[in-house]
Order: sequence, then C-alpha cells, then structure tokens
Amino acid sequence: HNSGLLVLDVSTPSAPVEVGRYQTQGVTRGVAIAGATVYIADYLLGLQVLDVSAPAAPVKVGSYATPGPTFAVAVSGNYAYLADDAGLRVVDVSAPTSPAEVGFYDSPGSARSVAVAGGYAYVADGSLEVVNISAPSAPVEAGFYRTVQSPFRVAVAGKYAYLADCTAGLWVVDVTTPSTPAVVGRYDTPGCAVGIAVAGNYAYVADELGGLRVVDVSTPSAPVEVGSYPTSTYAEDVAISGRYAYVAAYYAGLRVVDVSDPAQPTEVGSLPTWGPAYGVFATGTYAYVADDAGLLVVDVSTPTAPSAARIYLPGHAYDVAVAGKHAYVADWDAGLRVIDVSTPWSPTEVGSFDTPGWAYGVVVAGGHAYVADGYAGLRVVSISDPLHPSEVDFYHTPGTAFGVAVAEANVYLAVRDAGLLILRSALLHPSRINLPLISR
Repeated sequence: HNSGLLVLDVSTPSAPVEVGRYQTQGVTRGVAIAGATVYIADYLLGLQVLDVSAPAAPVKVGSYATPGPTFAVAVSGNYAYLADDAGLRVVDVSAPTSPAEVGFYDSPGSARSVAVAGGYAYVADGSLEVVNISAPSAPVEAGFYRTVQSPFRVAVAGKYAYLADCTAGLWVVDVTTPSTPAVVGRYDTPGCAVGIAVAGNYAYVADELGGLRVVDVSTPSAPVEVGSYPTSTYAEDVAISGRYAYVAAYYAGLRVVDVSDPAQPTEVGSLPTWGPAYGVFATGTYAYVADDAGLLVVDVSTPTAPSAARIYLPGHAYDVAVAGKHAYVADWDAGLRVIDVSTPWSPTEVGSFDTPGWAYGVVVAGGHAYVADGYAGLRVVSISDPLHPSEVDFYHTPGTAFGVAVAEANVYLAVRDAGLLILRSALLHPSRINLPLISR
C-alpha cells in the first residue's frame, strides 16, 4: 500500500525474510512478476516497472501513467493488462523502459481486478467480464456474468424492473417469476445513472453529468438509446407526465423537457430551486420537487413558465411521492414528512415519522409509505392517518437501501452493494415471502 514493494526471501517458507524494498511515490494496489521484472499497479501513478534482477536493490526502469486510478495488473507475454477505473488497459511492455498503451476495453463498471489465461482477460468490475485479447490492440467482449451491484433507483413496468446503476448504466431485469429474477438487458449510459422512469416503450434515465438519456426498451434484451438532453449540471431524477419529462437537475433546479419526439428531447421550461434538486414526482398539472432544503409544489399547467410554492423541511429532502392530497417526502436524517398539498400554493406539513436510518427513497401504495431508509433498510409506514404516520413493518437489507418501487404484491428495493431485492409484502399480500437478491 503506502510502503511500495517489498521483496521477501521465501526459501524457508516458515521464516520469510525481507531482502529488498522499493518505495513508490503513490499507492501500491497490485503486483505481477515476469522473470526479473516486477509490474506494479499504482493507484495514483498507473503502471510502474521495476528491475529486480538484484532483489536487494530493485530499480525502477519504466512507467505508464493511466488516465484514472489503477487497481490491478496481470502480465502475459509482451503485454501488461491493467484494471483501472475506466476499464481494461492493454500496455505493450516489450520495451520495459517505455511501456505504451495499445488497446482499451471500456468495462460497464469500474474495473477492480484482472486475470489473464488462454487468450482471455477476466475483469472484475462488480460483474465478471470476459475479454478476448487475441488482438491486444482491439480487446473485445467475449462473454460476461453480470450482476446488478449498486443501484440507486428502480422502476417497474409490466414484467420488467429497470435499475439505474451508476457507472453500470441501465439494467433490465425480467421479474415474471419474482423468485428467480434474471438480467435480460443492459445499456451503458455515458454518465452515472441515478434516476429512472419508464413510460411506454421508453426508459428515461437521469444520468448525472450525462444528462437525460432516452432509451428504447421495446426489445428488453437490446435496449438502445434514441435521444438525449444535456442538462447543465447533474441530472438526479426524472418523472414523466404526458409529453413532458421533469428532471431534477441538482443546482440547475427543475428542467421541463418535451419528449413527444423521443429522438429530439427539447427543454421548454425551467425553475430554480432553493438547493440541489434530488427527487421529482409528476402528476396532472403539478410536479413535486425534493430539493434538499424542502419541497416545491410546481404548477406546470404552462410548461414554459412553471411557478412554485415552497415549504422548508428540517432534514435533506431526497425523494417525494404523492397520493391524494398529501405528498410524502423522504427527508434523509429527518425521516418521512407528510405535506398537505390540497392547496398547492400553500403546502403545509401535517405529520412525520422519524425513521431510524436515512430516508433516501419513498413510494406510496395501499395505505402505506415504503421508505428506502439507507442502512436501516426498508421501513413500512402506515399513512391511514396522515397526521399520525406509524411504522408497521421493516426489513433489514444487506446493504444501503436507496430506491424503492411497488408493483402488485411485490416491493422492489435498489440496494447498494447488494443489487435488487424483491420482497412479498404481508401488507399487500396475505403471505410474506422474502425473495432472493439478484446479486450480493
């Protein structure tokens, strides 16, 4: 790690002895050896090449600075294979004093480890990518075993769940049989997919710096992007109502985008928010925006000139759902807040429930609010009396619960570092069955 490379004499395995050391200038994350040459994956500096023909005095002979953090290295023949934040880099080391990149494979996630055998590189990036490296200058995917790893939000439409999984993009999961969900498609968005809405044959992805991406999912096994709109800052969430996409765009506030032609999304209106806009819900002629500082009730009857009433909330508003005359806000460290929006120009807080964790996501169904409560998992809150919401059930997730959706009798949770968790809710169905994760 911070000590660089240690050379140990292991001729007596029960008593290894340090015989040499080389102090790197960065952070050592991985090492590979070929003959008298050592290749170091340095987190900050990329590839470092050392001559260890004299083990007591390792000498640096070459280096290659990767564009991003480097986590692991494997060597085969004249090539070093680097797992870095962007994917797999193939570096020609036939001349150790002047290594040069000759090929690159853009992995869906951030590559953390790599092994090479028989003309293939095996890359761990949250999933397993099998890359054909028979032509080092043109590495190409040969196969994969992919798992949903760290999704932020989930939407369900028909027999499919759609997950926004940051650098892994958009996942399409067949949930026809909830006990055996299966990944059937994926689209690698250019940014970090954090928000998702589905309407008709299209998935609308809030892709942070990638803006709004419009993806045709009419063939779930082969989603394809058909249009995009570059928001001026992070696109955090998206909601669809009629011909418009409402994008929570961080410090750029609410953006109103006409998506009647999915191939040509066009902004028609916008509204600044108090703080960074994280979550959005849209229905009829109103959009509801959770903007860290509180809730905005936005009149979008004239999309080109939206106007809003605002209410401050005590926590950090991340998400919002609306049912009837109430809005339910996931207010991070202040739990669930209930806002009466029956008079849109004068929203009023009428109830609250302080969840034990950090409320990131919320959805309402069947007289209950389902709260994705961070490290505290799923909290199920009765809202039959909105003035006095009370917890009636909970489920401890194996990771941080960020997003939640409900369809029929099932609750779908986007769980960081665990994937998609599907639960059968006793409150929506007479029997409760905890169904397995797609991945852990």
